[in-house]
Amino acid sequence: MAASSPTILQFGTGVFLLGFVDWIVQQLNERGDFDGRIVALKARPGSSAALAPLNRHGGQFEIWLRGYRDGELVDEVQAVNCLQGAINPFADYAAALDLAASRDWRWVISNTTEAGIRYVAQLAPEEATPETFPALLTAMLYHRFSHFDGATERGVNVLCCELIEDNATTLQQILLRHAADWHLPVSFTEWLASACHFCNTLVDRIVTGEPADVPARRTLPADAPLLEAEAFYSWVIEAPTSVQRLLPARAAGLDGLQFVANLAPWRERKVRILNGAHTAGFALSLMLEVPTVFDSMQHPLLRRYLERLVYDEICPNLSGDDIAGYAAAILERFDNPHVEHRWENIALNALSKWRARLLPSLLAALAARGSPPPLLLLSLAALLCFYRGQWQGRVLPVRDDLAAVAECQRLWQSSGEVSGAVAAIIDSELIWDGCLQAVPGLAEALAAIIVQLERDGLESTLATCLDD
Repeated sequence: MAASSPTILQFGTGVFLLGFVDWIVQQLNERGDFDGRIVALKARPGSSAALAPLNRHGGQFEIWLRGYRDGELVDEVQAVNCLQGAINPFADYAAALDLAASRDWRWVISNTTEAGIRYVAQLAPEEATPETFPALLTAMLYHRFSHFDGATERGVNVLCCELIEDNATTLQQILLRHAADWHLPVSFTEWLASACHFCNTLVDRIVTGEPADVPARRTLPADAPLLEAEAFYSWVIEAPTSVQRLLPARAAGLDGLQFVANLAPWRERKVRILNGAHTAGFALSLMLEVPTVFDSMQHPLLRRYLERLVYDEICPNLSGDDIAGYAAAILERFDNPHVEHRWENIALNALSKWRARLLPSLLAALAARGSPPPLLLLSLAALLCFYRGQWQGRVLPVRDDLAAVAECQRLWQSSGEVSGAVAAIIDSELIWDGCLQAVPGLAEALAAIIVQLERDGLESTLATCLDD
């Protein structure tokens, strides 16, 4: 690639990265003298069909910002042209290596969901194309290291957006593990540690994808991608000064782009409250045929469920300033009529999301009160029902790791009564990695709720849980 070769390789082609990171890079380019040129890489093997819209107009797309920012109503369409296009590196591995050898490459940005940053043993790249994001990145960085003879100035800065604790440093450890598996030289692992910076980050913006309606004015052709997002955004980055200097947030007037020394308290409240409420709400809402977060906030039982879950079972076990105020602001964002945040999209990879977002709240509440919190239990019971794949004759949109989904559905079909199926699922190492086995009485409590859901119906059971 020539003078326009990318400075940023973005692993993930979903709407969140487009409507969040790419929008921020566009603001940095326009207002902060930043040179951000992005190529997006598919984060998992599979069909390249979904990349076609991103490549149709050379990566250009528009984002429709709707909602409130700093108390002011925002309703505007903005064009984003910092994205140059997208490739499938698993189908065109040679193209991925060409990108890795670009002198201009400076940044890695990823959002592969909670399921994406995990270690899966892989053959060395000379034997087979890597099949996971961490293995692919290891191979690309080693190619870059070799191509430039280990030059320190060719290191890259890695910003991870996945909603797991210590996302970038966890990724770094997986890269080192692949390097050891493949017997790569110590000089490469030293280069990873000294020339590359792995920065944990915390992201926050609701990006819903293509809107149901069309704005009155667009600057790009009608067939260019159009995304809808709330006006609010927050990107908190735990980074050394050397990396902070490269992102002109202040010069660009991006108050939502912040640098901190310790991300932990920021992450805990955001993941447990905002993301936790999302993961707790999707199964019940979809089983009740309520399609969006906003619609759930208009449903009297679902609204009470989300509010009670947040205020009564999540917030009491969090420390920090004005937790209740933060929670109120989150619930206010859920009630934004301008953003169609579909539960079907939130449902993606919900097993790992529940483990990362809600299990800590369940364990904390259990320790504090001595008994399982009823609404968190209900959210897990609904999740298990959802992963059966159907409810009352309706097919449910289960999208997750294929092996975990198959195992869950096999156990539902082969274990006889509800109690046996639930116990088997809770004990499954493949599905839960052992994290639920130590919760006393969990299988029995979940089975009782699921029996009630099947006997009395969703709304009756939800009302009973709320009245307890």
